[in-house]
Amino acid sequence: MNKVLSRACMCAYDALALFAVAVALSFAFITPAYAYVDPSVMTYAIQAVAGVAVALSTVLGVAFRRTRKKLLNALGIDENARKEHEPRVHRVDVSGNVVYTAADDAAQHGRVSRAGSHAARADRPAGYAPKWVTRLAVGMAVSFFAVFTVLVIAPCEIIAGNESSLLFGLSSTWTIFLIPGILIALALGLVLSALRGKVFNAAVLLVFGVGLACYVQVMGFNGGLPTATGATVDWTQYKTIMVISTGAWVVVAVLPWLLSQLNRKMVQFASLFLSVALVLVQGVGLASLFVGNETSKSDDVNYLVTETGMMNVTEKNNIVVFILDGCDTKTDVMPALEQDPSMLSGMTGFTWFQNSTPGICPTREALPALITGKVNAPHSDSANNEKAQNTDYLADLDNAGYDVGLYSDMIPGTTPDTYEHTINGLQDGGECADVIKPNAAETRTALWKCAMYRDLPWAFKPFFWFYTDEINVAMGTTDSDSGDAKTTESGYQIDTTPYITNDAGFYEKLSSTQKLSVVDNDSTGSFRLIHLNGPHYPYILDADAQLSDNSDRVTQTRASFRIVSEYIEQMKQLGVYDDATIIITADHGYRSESNFDCINNELVMSPVMLVKPAQSSADASKPLQVSQVAVDNVDVMATALTGAPNIDAAEYPDSMLSMQDTDRTRYFYFCIKDETLAEKGWMELQITGDALDANNWTPTGLVYDNSLEQWVYIDDQQEFQDKWLKYLYKNMR
Repeated sequence: MNKVLSRACMCAYDALALFAVAVALSFAFITPAYAYVDPSVMTYAIQAVAGVAVALSTVLGVAFRRTRKKLLNALGIDENARKEHEPRVHRVDVSGNVVYTAADDAAQHGRVSRAGSHAARADRPAGYAPKWVTRLAVGMAVSFFAVFTVLVIAPCEIIAGNESSLLFGLSSTWTIFLIPGILIALALGLVLSALRGKVFNAAVLLVFGVGLACYVQVMGFNGGLPTATGATVDWTQYKTIMVISTGAWVVVAVLPWLLSQLNRKMVQFASLFLSVALVLVQGVGLASLFVGNETSKSDDVNYLVTETGMMNVTEKNNIVVFILDGCDTKTDVMPALEQDPSMLSGMTGFTWFQNSTPGICPTREALPALITGKVNAPHSDSANNEKAQNTDYLADLDNAGYDVGLYSDMIPGTTPDTYEHTINGLQDGGECADVIKPNAAETRTALWKCAMYRDLPWAFKPFFWFYTDEINVAMGTTDSDSGDAKTTESGYQIDTTPYITNDAGFYEKLSSTQKLSVVDNDSTGSFRLIHLNGPHYPYILDADAQLSDNSDRVTQTRASFRIVSEYIEQMKQLGVYDDATIIITADHGYRSESNFDCINNELVMSPVMLVKPAQSSADASKPLQVSQVAVDNVDVMATALTGAPNIDAAEYPDSMLSMQDTDRTRYFYFCIKDETLAEKGWMELQITGDALDANNWTPTGLVYDNSLEQWVYIDDQQEFQDKWLKYLYKNMR
């Protein structure tokens, strides 16, 4: 009985030790990015935990073994009791007698022979020359560490931490990096193992040092790394960190080789051990990404947004809404018109509402608000927002027999009650899902560029600067098709090309490769919402909508209207312009990287608002009109659907075309960020009268505090100033 109890105690001790290790390695955190790719995200916590575990493994192992041995002694358990021990092996002569050697005698008496002493000195570490098997082991270890750190772990962590901003997630892309990473590591390891002597030592430790430097860079020197918004980065403000990180990176990269001059053997074996340890550490972090990815999956049906129907209109009753991202009346359109007075000459039958406001910012909140007419905030726009609570514009369009197409990569495929009403939302797991895959070569190139941006020192980051749409364009570049020309129920040929915000690509298709065409079916009409990059950075288009290395915001605004004008001109040529409702607007007005980019601390944000209703040929040919009626971009859908056949708009909010109030009070909710660009929450501003007059923008004191997860009213003016108002104006001190 005592033996059974003792054995039970030992089993419990072993299980407890294993449980402790499992708990330590079970925590994994990755910081998600929103709207734009943040290349600095990584599994900090899990790598820290795993790193500590590996670093202390030897100490803990010794402690575990000693404690276990004492416990065995205390319980009277002999682990070796049932083990058979073979005697020492010795050479024997022809008579069968054991022949003892000098080495045996030396070992028996604890002596070292003079010859052995000389041999030891001859094989001192400075002259260490490992055999091929040893070189292979060291070379493979450091190769896998360096290659995996940069070419596998980095891309996977970037994708996993930014799935909401990217076209494809980790589950669809990990093999794109893993397989080439293994092949490159194997090839590099074999090359290293073929080297000898000092050359081998220098090469293998250089590879190890570079991998270690990249790892240290990510762990300790990437704080404040710019997010991949496409905005122009003033790299001169990072001079200090450039010098510090570059110096540290070089030191870490070269240090293993320098230490090897003291003891080559020890440093090589240390590099092998650390390489294996850090591969394991990062491997645990990588595995945690998949676990976190699976546990975070929603039960909602997911849709892939494709280009199906993008270049199609119907014979009648077309409704087209253009979203020019960030296009501002005062900052963008008016200066562009000064450069090109004819920019809006093709907008016949349109009314330009210059007194317009956004409902909420940024884009991830603004687009759903625009499509639904609803702003999830206490006040928003009183009467109109109250009416919008009971509306479902997309469902109404679908039920009325309209072909609905939503072309935006900023409205997630899981958004409830959205893509199930569209012709271009291809359901995950549908009949064409097997051909919708990321372009492996393009994705790998784009993400390896991101990896270099992340892992190299600050001095090299400007050379690898990228923006989010670069990755999505790379992922979505595909030659795959839908097989046997599958079509939707309404007769549109299914295009499995994912929709990506790519103005240059859209214009090329519109103007040359595809052009608009009319679909002849039994639908009531069509609804198209087309989200373009507009004047939003990066500035890569000239005024003719061609790629350019020398552009700016105003020039890109002209490019945006060149694209829209081409679309309108083709509608006129097809004879579907007059009875079409067309709205050209923005998700919000102009904003800077952090908060408002203020000139003289003036705050204005006015999304462009051009509206053309379905009308007679005579009215559709009239020149552009200008209105100062107070409107908001949450009025867009109600305006677009008012008067549409088979649509009962009696309970809709007012159409902009029926409004007359120039002093209407509107509410705007702006995402506030602190000095580190971390989001604090939303601030409510009240706009009464002309939105282009900064004096009409007034903070109300109502804020949504992210730390409290609720709306609160701050009546203490000093508290409001210190905690919120000082972050509203970018240049305010």
